[in-house]
Amino acid sequence: MKHLILLILFNLSLSSVYAQVITKLSGGASSFFYDVNELNTIVSEAMDNDTIILPGGPINLNGSLVVNKKLVLIGAGIQTVGTPVTGITTLIGTNVGGFQEMVVVESTGAGSKFTGMNFQAPFRFAGFGNDAPTFSAAFERCMFSSGFALSAFASPVVPPSASNVTVKQCIFLGEISASTNTAPQNLLIENSILAGGLNFGGSNIATAQVTQCLLLNMSTTNGANQGVQFTNSIFTRNGSSYNLNSASSYANSLFVLSGGDQLIWSGAFNGGSNVGFQGTSTNVFLDLASFTTYSENSDYHLVTGSPGLNMGTNGEVGIYGGPTGSQWKEGAIPFNPHWESLQPSLGISNGGVINVSFSGAAQQD
Repeated sequence: MKHLILLILFNLSLSSVYAQVITKLSGGASSFFYDVNELNTIVSEAMDNDTIILPGGPINLNGSLVVNKKLVLIGAGIQTVGTPVTGITTLIGTNVGGFQEMVVVESTGAGSKFTGMNFQAPFRFAGFGNDAPTFSAAFERCMFSSGFALSAFASPVVPPSASNVTVKQCIFLGEISASTNTAPQNLLIENSILAGGLNFGGSNIATAQVTQCLLLNMSTTNGANQGVQFTNSIFTRNGSSYNLNSASSYANSLFVLSGGDQLIWSGAFNGGSNVGFQGTSTNVFLDLASFTTYSENSDYHLVTGSPGLNMGTNGEVGIYGGPTGSQWKEGAIPFNPHWESLQPSLGISNGGVINVSFSGAAQQD
């Protein structure tokens, strides 16, 4: 991992103060905000192409957070192993008067990018109308603890799903869903962990690729997810068989079953080079805590002798395979300055001043 190292020396008289700070980069100037719970106001007052850097720790939404311009939002990270000092950046939405606070990206927010944050609040796309085919958004090293919906709930007409959405090295604990009106177009999900499944309806045809992913206990609803192509991925499930009755296609993928190795192609398209395998906690991955749920304590690297090591089109299948630069990033740390250490340099000098040395680092990749 490449780093840019920054050493900063401070003279602190007896105590230091730690605070969460939001930084906004706009037109070459930096602005600092010391109340993280005013994120909604900061976003609403931002300009197109601004970058907003979020600190680690919890950030409570004060009403739903609406992104209606092209922004870059960067958090400190989504895994404890990658955020030992800052903590995980978590956007928290509460239920207020029966209304669930959520994060919403509107069509005017096309081109926005989100990196390094855990969305505890549900995530939605909204307000697309005829703009949906040209919409775009990118997500990298994020976690979605609630649902991720490519369209909003609307009545009487359900809007189309957002298109041209790319996802890399993310974790989905909830379901990825789409509009009942139109399926997503040009959706790309790569080197990610899906623990909540996909649900794009039974009659809409998507153009979607899910590649180099880990899919835990994914449901295969009959006839759903038309047009979705799964490649170079690993599926896990408790059971002796995997009944593939969705309308998706599968190729170069490994199905790890806790009690057998049978694949039943009752509606899905077999693109070839798929393998059913009777797995244990250690014969596919280095350490698999569960076949059905995600755990940061699991080690999803492939063990020596794993059937998934050489069956992908780019080598191994799963989140650590694929082209260089796409593989899962250890610690899931975003491209963002973060504290590496906070170690005081012991000793007292003139007038009782304590010399403290801070070191920070920004990843180049």
